[in-house]
Amino acid sequence: MKKIIVASVLASLLLPLAVLATANEPGQITSLELALGKIRSGVWQIFAALAVIMFVIAGIEFLTAQGDPEKLQKARSFFLWGVMGVAVAVIGYSVLYVVQTYLVG
Repeated sequence: MKKIIVASVLASLLLPLAVLATANEPGQITSLELALGKIRSGVWQIFAALAVIMFVIAGIEFLTAQGDPEKLQKARSFFLWGVMGVAVAVIGYSVLYVVQTYLVG
């Protein structure tokens, strides 16, 4: 659990550097809205990669369970957490889109 927290903190600290590195020319990001859009895009791509990895791990767990109830439960747990993560991310992204489109203008 501590590794996940450390990785999250490091990612949040290094994400602005990644956003600025995506600019073709120095100083291309001229507004906070553009920077936040790039950060949101980067976070979404990272999340998509993690979701795919989670479902691949769940699939491997299902294939290697060989009828063992404990391993099947572990595989179901991986799959369930993957689905929950996807649902939370889609809802969060949708909320950001709705707020940006209808409230901010």
